[in-house]
Formats: sequence, C-alpha cells, structure tokens
Amino acid sequence: MDEMMLALNKYPNGTYIIVEWDEAQVMLGGLIETIYQTNNSLPVDAPSYQEYYAVVFRLKDIMRNHGSSTYKPNMVMELSMLTKPDRVKTENGMLIWQAKA
Repeated sequence: MDEMMLALNKYPNGTYIIVEWDEAQVMLGGLIETIYQTNNSLPVDAPSYQEYYAVVFRLKDIMRNHGSSTYKPNMVMELSMLTKPDRVKTENGMLIWQAKA
C-alpha cells in the first residue's frame, strides 16, 4: 500500500472525508466506502502494468469546484495513486494525508 492508502486505511468505511485537488481549487466531501486492490487493466506481462490500492469515495458535498470536471452528489469516485489528491482531511479539518511537494 502507498502512503495515502495506509493513512486512509486507518479510518472505517462510512467515514466522512474532505478531498482537495489543485491547491484547494477543487474540494469535495464524501464517504469512504471501501478500500480494494486493483490494477491498471493492462496485461500482466505489459511493461507498464501496475497493481495498486484504491478507495471508493462516495461524493456527498461539492464544497468548491473551480476546475473543469463535473461532479454530482452521490457519484462514486476512485481515489488512488493514479488519481491522487493534494490532501485529505477529516470532517473537522484534521489533516489525514498530504502529497509531498
């Protein structure tokens, strides 16, 4: 597991988290639904094949969206090393994980 997944794995399913991208230009609140192991859908013998862990994140609140993506409440997103946010916080603002500069 990468650092972000190790940090999120400490919180049970149903925990409300706040996820930020692009220096807080996009800030979404939602629930951890589960953590699972997956891959990038390439053949196992492909040079760029990767296995990684991901979080199923159910979007509940669009707090800020100054980006180009469209988000809708209750949509499900995957958070992983391939879609890594800048930071993840608890509902009360405590930092869970932050990307290294």
